[in-house]
Amino acid sequence: MPENTNPKPIEDEDIEVVAHGEDEEAEAGCIVNNSSDIS
Repeated sequence: MPENTNPKPIEDEDIEVVAHGEDEEAEAGCIVNNSSDIS
């Protein structure tokens, strides 16, 4: 991933962090739903 292409690497990092956080939340929700379904 060429960092030189991005004029603002800080912004890119921020977006990545937000996306990662959302992914984790979605995964946690899925796991909870699955556990409830199995029980």
